[in-house]
Formats: sequence, structure tokens, C-alpha cells
Amino acid sequence: MKLVNLKHNADYVRFSKELTIKVNDLITAEVDICGGVVHIDSKLFGKVTVLEDPEACPTYYICGEKTKYAGFKDLYNKLFKDDYDDFLDKLDRFAYDEVLSTYENNIIGLTKKQKIKLLKEQVDLMPRFESDCGKMIGYRQWAVNEVLYTLNIPRPSSKKYNRLYEVGTTWGVDLNEYQNIIDDLLKK
Repeated sequence: MKLVNLKHNADYVRFSKELTIKVNDLITAEVDICGGVVHIDSKLFGKVTVLEDPEACPTYYICGEKTKYAGFKDLYNKLFKDDYDDFLDKLDRFAYDEVLSTYENNIIGLTKKQKIKLLKEQVDLMPRFESDCGKMIGYRQWAVNEVLYTLNIPRPSSKKYNRLYEVGTTWGVDLNEYQNIIDDLLKK
């Protein structure tokens, strides 16, 4: 056998990082996080770096002693006012932001106003079709969902729609839902 050609696709890079995070004087977390590094193409901001499907796996320490995951979760829920799931979400977001900040032109470096402009741009770029229920449906909403995540806004759920002028169904989101989100963001 002989290698004829090997092409590196620089647009998709995997990462694997280990972070040690001091949560407070009692709790430390070691977070293993991995995922993909990808870019949102934007006419306004160039190639904006985001993390695709980051997976974080925390290990918790109390006063330097390693804990069992289930035991820590139970203890956390008994000791603290906020719920463990909310704590885990904050920890995941913190780890996400710390890893993302190591890459150039990352989305967290944008201001809220810039993120709203990027969101509007990406909604406008989404492929779309008219459904048989009279709604305009956008699909392939990955870039839009990434911007929504950094704005701490839940992404609208995709639904299955029948195409009005073509045979078949496609999963997507009513574009009015995105417009409502943008309108709400502009009011704040």
C-alpha cells in the first residue's frame, strides 16, 4: 500500500482539554471537556469560532478529597439552595467559555449587540420552504442555535413540516419563532 494523498480539513478540529476549576473554598472540579472547533461564516464578523457538541465530564473534590458523582449530586442538592442541574449547567458553560476563549475570533468575544446582529444574519441565511400550513420554515439551523446558546436563550424545538410545493417532509423551525426571539432581544 502507498498513500497517494492526505488532505487536512482545517475547518473541523477536535479538542480535548482538562480544566481544574475552583468553584468555592469547599468545592473544586476537574472537568474533562472535548468537542469540535468549527466556524460560523459571517459577512459581518468573518469566521466566528464556536465549539460544536462539547461534552464535559466533571470530577468533584471536597476539601481536596475526590467524591463519587452520585454522592456529590445528592450532597449538593441537600446543602445548597440552587439545584445541582443548574450548578452543572453553570459549570459546563464556564468550561465552554474558558476553552473557547483560547481560540481567535470566538463568539464569546462578541458583544450582545454583535451577537444579535450575527443571529439575525444567520436566520436570514437559513434555507427555507413554505409549509402546507402556510408557515415559512427554516432548517439547517445549527449556526443559529450556536448563537442562541451564547445568549443563554433556549433554542426552539424542530418540528416536522410538510413542504407546500415539493413532496416530502422536513424538520425545521417556524421563522416567526426566531423573529420573536430577535424582537425580544432588541427590546431589552
